[in-house]
Amino acid sequence: MLEVYCGDTFSFDDQAVKDQAKREAAAIATLRAEWTDFPALVQAIDEYEAGKTPEATFVQALDRLHPILTDYLCEGRSWHKLGITFDKFIKIKDTKVPSSPEIAEYYYQLRDILVKNPQLFTAPR
Repeated sequence: MLEVYCGDTFSFDDQAVKDQAKREAAAIATLRAEWTDFPALVQAIDEYEAGKTPEATFVQALDRLHPILTDYLCEGRSWHKLGITFDKFIKIKDTKVPSSPEIAEYYYQLRDILVKNPQLFTAPR
């Protein structure tokens, strides 16, 4: 729901990542003002953003795993189009996706598959 107000942030877009927190804070403020009859929504978003519960870290990690699965199933189309190398992928994803122990297991299995399929990424420049 938050992304309806601030848009999705592509993890490989350095500029978007820089102002992500600012855009998300503004979106949360908008949600608080416009959804006063649904306080549980804002509470759930706050919990997600804080990542302080196992459920929140699970959902965060799943949210980060999903695009990887999509790119894999599409034979690396986005990675090729945007010039994403495997090294850049690892640098960004290894620090964020395995935040949930339940998701980490699947992420590392998928990463092993990606290692065996370098054609899914662009060559380093």
